[in-house]
Amino acid sequence: ALDAVAVRYRDAKEIKYTDGISIAYDDFWFNVRPSNTEPLLRITMEAKEKGVLDARLREVMELVETV
Repeated sequence: ALDAVAVRYRDAKEIKYTDGISIAYDDFWFNVRPSNTEPLLRITMEAKEKGVLDARLREVMELVETV
């Protein structure tokens, strides 16, 4: 799933692979990482506008759920 995120967001302003994968653009950023205590992925995301947050969160969740 992290590889799919890296491919999908390869045009990001910044990509870091510390503690999962962190992707940054001018108007939002997010981190996807495996949980240390549960068999699931954790997504942390912030955006300058709620509409951007809602749309991007939906997009990332759909991406990791299909992998």
